[in-house]
Amino acid sequence: MTYQQIHEILNDFRHVHEEAAACCAAVDDASDERLRLLAGLFRDGEARLAMRLKQTQEGVPAEKNTRAASLERWVQFVPTGGVDKALRNLRAATEEGPDPTFVACMALHEQLVKALQHLAEIVPAGEAHDLLQHLANMEEQAIRDLGLADTMRADG
Repeated sequence: MTYQQIHEILNDFRHVHEEAAACCAAVDDASDERLRLLAGLFRDGEARLAMRLKQTQEGVPAEKNTRAASLERWVQFVPTGGVDKALRNLRAATEEGPDPTFVACMALHEQLVKALQHLAEIVPAGEAHDLLQHLANMEEQAIRDLGLADTMRADG
């Protein structure tokens, strides 16, 4: 892809979160707590993105136009190759069981963070930049929270 609008990229990432949650739920060992947590994180990520995209269409006309315009900015060379590859790896890992699926999910989270951070770096300061940075920070926090939950599970 050469050019994409920010709202299109975020919508694509919404679908990535949705598919990742489905992959976690599809693993044979559905009792794996890590995968349930990951599925929840991906569903939460999809809901956050859906809410942000919906917010661009709501509010007072002046605010709505500013928000919509910030997400309609065109971006060249969107760094989604890592996300696409990580999602393919996740699909394949679901056939191998919970542990490979967990590792593939973590790799997907990392790729989403990298892509969002890259987008935040190349988009000029403003509402879109702040949103992208906020989403990257939320993905990073989700990874830290999951790592902590996994450590506590292993210790307990």
